[in-house]
Amino acid sequence: MLKKHGIQKVDWLQLDTEGFDFEILKMLWATPIRPEIICFECEHLNRSDKVACAAMLHEASYDYISLGRDVIAIRPR
Repeated sequence: MLKKHGIQKVDWLQLDTEGFDFEILKMLWATPIRPEIICFECEHLNRSDKVACAAMLHEASYDYISLGRDVIAIRPR
């Protein structure tokens, strides 16, 4: 969808896809786009997906915090 609409930059990505959030993040990582802020629901992720998602964010230099059922990740400038 990003390519179809010519979107090259995303400042804020908000996800709430009832367990599919990590899959969408993995699809995003297949592009060069890295939003400044990513908010997503982690409540429906299993333990291994939570760990893999945290590793992916860390590797991309995001700072992140889990706030109960949600995660907020910020990419330092």
